[in-house]
Amino acid sequence: MISMLVILALCVAATSCRKDNPSTPANPDNTDNPNNTEIPNSPTDCIDPEDAVTVNIRNDGGGVTILDCYFTINTANNFVSGSNYVTLVSVGEVSGLGCVTSIPQSGWSSQVAVIPGNGYVLNYRKYDEPTGSYIVKYARLYVVRYILNATNEGILGAEIKYQDNWCGTPIVSTGIITDITTTSAICGGNVTSDGGTTVTERGICWNIIEEPTINDNHELSGSGLGNYTIQMTNLIPGTRYYVRAYAKNDFGIRYGEQNTFVTISEPIDYSNIVLNELNGAEKFIEIYNKSDIDLSLEGMYIMKDDYVAGATWTADATIVAPARGYVLLYSEDVQYDMPYYPEKLIFHSGLSAKKTVRITLFLPDGTVRDDFTRGTTGVWGQAVSSVAPQSYARTPDGGDWKLTDPTPGEANPSYGEPIPQE
Repeated sequence: MISMLVILALCVAATSCRKDNPSTPANPDNTDNPNNTEIPNSPTDCIDPEDAVTVNIRNDGGGVTILDCYFTINTANNFVSGSNYVTLVSVGEVSGLGCVTSIPQSGWSSQVAVIPGNGYVLNYRKYDEPTGSYIVKYARLYVVRYILNATNEGILGAEIKYQDNWCGTPIVSTGIITDITTTSAICGGNVTSDGGTTVTERGICWNIIEEPTINDNHELSGSGLGNYTIQMTNLIPGTRYYVRAYAKNDFGIRYGEQNTFVTISEPIDYSNIVLNELNGAEKFIEIYNKSDIDLSLEGMYIMKDDYVAGATWTADATIVAPARGYVLLYSEDVQYDMPYYPEKLIFHSGLSAKKTVRITLFLPDGTVRDDFTRGTTGVWGQAVSSVAPQSYARTPDGGDWKLTDPTPGEANPSYGEPIPQE
């Protein structure tokens, strides 16, 4: 009784093969040699490939031979597929493994008789985790002889030669991404194996969603083996993209590993961002966007007086000044009375209506964008006349500094009085 013998499939390279119809087998049923040991080579001997492996597939005392492509030999002495992704076909009698040179277009089955002197082709599909896609591979087999028991009364298995790295989809790797601009970037690939048949198409594909395919944005770069580069254009500034190289032959498409990059953001014109209103009674600072487009304030920050205390507020990535709109900050001194107000809009210093003061708004690179001062001595925090409850405000929005009625988060009046410096 012969136990089931398992062979597991894992293939990573390819040599040469042809995808055409083989000649008609001379003796597909091997009726002249039904149980025999080894069939001699024909006068035209076949040279085994260098990576061919010879192995006895048998069950001896419960031991199981484990190879690379998932199929079994059952008690009826048949090769049997061990997976829905594996099929086999016999090419009939040949002189050796090297004479299995073509891939049949028909006759594929999940079960094929094991016959000494016959060649076989095995097709399997395997998930390639690095690329997130399935790849198709072909192995070729040759049955040298049956393995008989000690009394030659029973078949224990078979001696076979096999080559699991024979044919399949191409092998391609994704290149590094270079020359990134606001709307373009360059990437490419390297096809290092054609999978046994001509690479008819190669290129890259990209998308803002992971694991892009040729159904997404893609560009071709000829055919065959070797390195290639392609420029991706019409990209969106400040956007993350995912890119994979791909190559195609008669067996299918294979993708390279996924790389990612972010296009350069359009430069922000900060000249339209200004300090717009400060109030020492209600303790708020208002920032205004004079432009007609929303502008990110990420990285901008505020410092007070002599800057010794450092930044009292820094904008995070979520702070955006709407077109012709406002960003309103409140002092930590009033935070207790307004617990609902977002922490990201709290500045960590006081603000007085009766002291000399300097409030400076900086760009992310440390450049001063706007500055407000009250006082002529250059010494900050000195007592001066109180202006409460009025605000220091640009009138109208973005205009000259005046003393006027408070309008937090709303349009400033078009009128005002001079701000007393003492």
